[in-house]
Amino acid sequence: MARLLAGRYELGPRLGSGGMAEVVRGLDVRLGRPVAVKLTPAHRVDAAARERFRREARASAGFSHPHAVTTYDAGEDGGWLYLVMELVEGTTLAERLATVGALDADEAVGIAVAVLDALAAAHGTGLVHRDVKPGNVLLGDDGAVKLADFGIARRFDDVTHDLTTEGTFVGTARYSAPEQAAGQPATPASDIYSTGVVLYEMLTGRPPFDADSGVAIALAHQTAPVPDVRDTAPSVPPTVAAVVSRAMAKDPAARFPSAGAMSDALLSRTAVAPMMAPLAVPPRAPSAPVPVVARPSRRRRQRWWWAATAALVLVGIGILVALARDRSPDAGGTTATTAPPATQVPVAVQTVPATAAPTTPPTTTAPPTTTAPPTPVPQTVEDVAAAIAANPEHYGTRSGDVVRALEKINGRGGKDGERASELLEQAGEWVVEGELHPDALALLEPVLAPIAGDTGDGDNGNRGDGNGGEGNGGD
Repeated sequence: MARLLAGRYELGPRLGSGGMAEVVRGLDVRLGRPVAVKLTPAHRVDAAARERFRREARASAGFSHPHAVTTYDAGEDGGWLYLVMELVEGTTLAERLATVGALDADEAVGIAVAVLDALAAAHGTGLVHRDVKPGNVLLGDDGAVKLADFGIARRFDDVTHDLTTEGTFVGTARYSAPEQAAGQPATPASDIYSTGVVLYEMLTGRPPFDADSGVAIALAHQTAPVPDVRDTAPSVPPTVAAVVSRAMAKDPAARFPSAGAMSDALLSRTAVAPMMAPLAVPPRAPSAPVPVVARPSRRRRQRWWWAATAALVLVGIGILVALARDRSPDAGGTTATTAPPATQVPVAVQTVPATAAPTTPPTTTAPPTTTAPPTPVPQTVEDVAAAIAANPEHYGTRSGDVVRALEKINGRGGKDGERASELLEQAGEWVVEGELHPDALALLEPVLAPIAGDTGDGDNGNRGDGNGGEGNGGD
C-alpha cells in the first residue's frame, strides 16, 4: 500500500474493516488535518461495485450534519478507490455494547435521538442510509454521536437505477427491516425500523432476534413478533418501550411517519401506539386511554374481560330498574298531582331522585319474559371451538388456527395446560396484529385460563425462539 495516497494523504494504522473495504487513520499533509481514509482495492471491484463506491462519494460529499460523519474527498489512486472522511476519536456503539452491555435508558435515548436527527436531515435530501447499526454509530471521546458510512445510501426517488441485484438487499441482516430482507426497495421507514432495533439492543444489551445464519435472522424480522423491551429490561420507561414497538412494526406504514417524529416521541416520552386497522372492540369507558404498544400480558387481558363483564352486568341491572319504574302503578306524573295530606307525606318515597334508584329491582318488577335471555356463553373447550368455527368471518383470519389449537386440548391432561397457555398468548398477539377479533379472546379466556393455570403467566415461551442465546448482545 502506498504510504502517500494521491500525493496528499499519509496513511497510518488500520481503524477497522468490513466487506472489501478497510478504514485507516490518515493525515492530510496539505492541511495538517487528521482524517479517516476508506480504501477498497480497485482490482477486486466490478463495474457495479465501483459505481456504487463513486455514488457513495457523491452522496456523502453532498450531505453534511453535526451528527453525521463528514466526507472531505474521494478518488482512485495506486490501485485503490479511496474516500477521505472526518476522523472521530473514540469508539463505536458496537464496541461499547460489547464492553458494558445494556445502557441506561437516558443514554440510549440520547444516542438514538442523535442518529434520528442525522437520518431526518438525510431523508430530507432524498437519501436513505440502509445500514443503520451499532458499528456505524461513532461515539466520540468528546461526547459527540455521529452516524457513519452512508456508503450504501442512495436516492430513494430513483429506485429503477439501483445497482444492487434485484431480489437482494444491502445491509446487515440483524438490523434490516422486513421489507429489505424481502428484497423490496428501502425507504426512510426502513431506517426507522433499523434505528428501533439499535435502540432495543441499547436498552436490553442484545438484539431482538438472533440466530446462526443471516437468513434465519432476516426471516425472524419478517415473521416473528416484536419482543417487548420490558420483558428483558423492566426498568425501561413504558413510553420508551412503546416507541421501540412502533418503530419495529412489520408494516412500514405503521411505523413513525418520519425520523423526526420518532425523535420527538423519545424526547417527549410520548407513547404512541403502532397504527393498525381499528378493531371492533365492545364500547367501554376506561378512566384513561391506554395505548396498545406491544402484545398485552394475559393478566391484563383477564382484567379487561372482567371489567367489561362487570360493566355489562351493571347496564343490565339499570335496564331492569328502568323497566320496573315504567310498569309500577306510581310511575309517570300521577304522584305529584295526587299528593297525600301533609300529615301522611312519605318523604322517603317522594324525595328520592330518579338517578338514585336501588341497585336491586323491587318485587313489582315486570315478568322476566319482558327481557330477552342472554346468549349462552360457551363453557367448554368444545363449545368455544364450535362457536368460532360457526362464524369464522366474524372472528377473523386466524379462526381456523384457533379451532385447530383447541382440538389439541382434549381434556386428558398431559400437555393441556401448556397448550392452553400457548394458545392464549398467541391469540393475544393475533388480536394486537388485527388478525383475530377480540370477541374470540373473550371466549377463550374464561375457558382456557383455568386449564393453563399459573404456567401461562410467563411471557417468554415464544420469545426465546427468536433470540437464540443470550451471549450475543455485543455481536
